[in-house]
Amino acid sequence: MLFEMILMKFDSNELSRAGTFLGPFSLTLFILLVVFICLSIFLSIINDNFRLAREKVIEDPEVFSHIIRKFLQWTGMRKRPEWEIQEEKDQQMRENYLYTTDTLRLRTNQLVNQINRMYFNQRTANV
Repeated sequence: MLFEMILMKFDSNELSRAGTFLGPFSLTLFILLVVFICLSIFLSIINDNFRLAREKVIEDPEVFSHIIRKFLQWTGMRKRPEWEIQEEKDQQMRENYLYTTDTLRLRTNQLVNQINRMYFNQRTANV
C-alpha cells in the first residue's frame, strides 16, 4: 500500500474511514513528506548532472563532423566510402567469429560434463 501511495494510485477512503482525524492527517503528512523528499532528491540529481556536464564541455571538432557525415549519409546526399562499407563487413565477420568461438566453448563444457557424468555413473555402478 505504501508503494501505491508513493505512485499516487490508491483509494484514500479506506484510510479516512480508519480514523476521522488520524487517517487524513497521516495520509497528508506521508504524501507531503514523500512528494517533497522524492522531488528534492530528483532535482538534486538533475542539478548535479547538469553541473558536471557544464564542467566537462567537449569541444571536439570530430563530433560535429561525425554528426554531419551521418546526416548526409542518412539523407542520401553523400555515398558511403568503400572503406566504411568494408569496415562494417569486417565488424560483422568478427562478431560472427566470436559467436562461434563462444558456441565452441559451451559445447566443450557440455562434453566435459557428460564425460564426468558417465565416469561417475560407471564408478557408482562398480561399487
